[in-house]
Amino acid sequence: MWIAKIGFSDKKVLMRILFTICYVLLYQFIWVEYCCDNFDYYGFAMIEYDFYEYIPTLFMAICPILFYNGLLKISSIISIIIYVFCYIPIILSIFYMQNQNINNCVFFTQFLVFLGMVSFFLSDRLVIRNMEYCRRIKKYSFKSLLWITLAIIIILIILYSPYMRLVSLSDVYDLRENSANITGMGIVGYLVFWSSNAFVPFFFIYGLLKKKTLYVVLGFVCYVLLFMMTGQKTNFFMPLILYGFIVLLRYERKGLPFYLLLICSLVCISILVFNLSDDFMIIKAIVFMRTLCIPGLLFVNYLDFFLTHDLTYYTHVSIIQLFTGAYPYNEPLGYVIGDIYGGGNVNANFWTTDGIAAMLLPGILFINILFFIFLVFLNSITKKINRDFVFVLFIPSIVYLLNASFFTFLLSSGGIICILILLFFDIPLDEVN
Repeated sequence: MWIAKIGFSDKKVLMRILFTICYVLLYQFIWVEYCCDNFDYYGFAMIEYDFYEYIPTLFMAICPILFYNGLLKISSIISIIIYVFCYIPIILSIFYMQNQNINNCVFFTQFLVFLGMVSFFLSDRLVIRNMEYCRRIKKYSFKSLLWITLAIIIILIILYSPYMRLVSLSDVYDLRENSANITGMGIVGYLVFWSSNAFVPFFFIYGLLKKKTLYVVLGFVCYVLLFMMTGQKTNFFMPLILYGFIVLLRYERKGLPFYLLLICSLVCISILVFNLSDDFMIIKAIVFMRTLCIPGLLFVNYLDFFLTHDLTYYTHVSIIQLFTGAYPYNEPLGYVIGDIYGGGNVNANFWTTDGIAAMLLPGILFINILFFIFLVFLNSITKKINRDFVFVLFIPSIVYLLNASFFTFLLSSGGIICILILLFFDIPLDEVN
């Protein structure tokens, strides 16, 4: 069979297709039975359709998984996370919510996103051979990075001390509002995100992999402190997320495919959360609406808006705006869309911001190419570094990428910091690949 040429056995292909179908059905169930029922005011809706109209969408939702070849490189885990939490929501949501304004470009939009997803999965076949010079870069000690991290955390504690407090998940917005003036102080905001997405997970993950309790406790305490500073829910859940991915990778090494484990975990979590009482509505909203369905909804809203409004041509990127001053709006993209469709500051993923908002369909094609090149670059510089460490280290910044521009992911969320850490600091872990 032709699929065997891609590197799969028939059994593996069939299992991936079946599990993807299960996830598609789960997503549609959550969209209809939870989001449309509870958040219709937010824009969630479902058009009436005949099944034959749904077939192209189903094909494009399922087909990219044929090009996934397991966890070969860092691009593999990045791609599979994007596929589950970003790609499938976009492909399905744009079909569910198509309206008169967007229905003429639904298929072409889906197809360009589809091409991008396929290319991301194929990126693990490529490595830049001349990147070996990265191995000869002078390495700084592990302990020096530890002292840098602790110094940053202490500085942040001093700055946020008037506002720091431990709050419930339902009260985080008050905390964010109170501490916003500190977070908005130039470099401070960067230090917060770099800490939560690069420096702190470095030691937390190292402690988990080497079974060093001190570093695990240090990482956990730092995440609690960061949550008390900014009220970001990701900091509250991140230790559990990182530990969960390490567990999945351990089972993957025992022969259980990572993708199947991830889908099974999502199904089990969804069933558990769906059966919670109304006292846990905040948990339901985080898992169903915020994590799974929002990426698709925002993609449709951005497409609907920018088909009839000025495009940004990448002036939404702060560096480009600094040199051009040509950004056409008075507010950041998230607020521009939030003011029209509701939801406040609704930041969206790279296909949405760097694709749709920047240049519509040509923008999707451009960001596909740029992100593909980035994945190949990551594969090349991490080829000889402990696989599990690299995979999990990028999880926090990848989670950020699901709701942010690619350029924001690099500069603000810690993507570049993770790369610099891997290039310039010694990591006392065995090479496992």
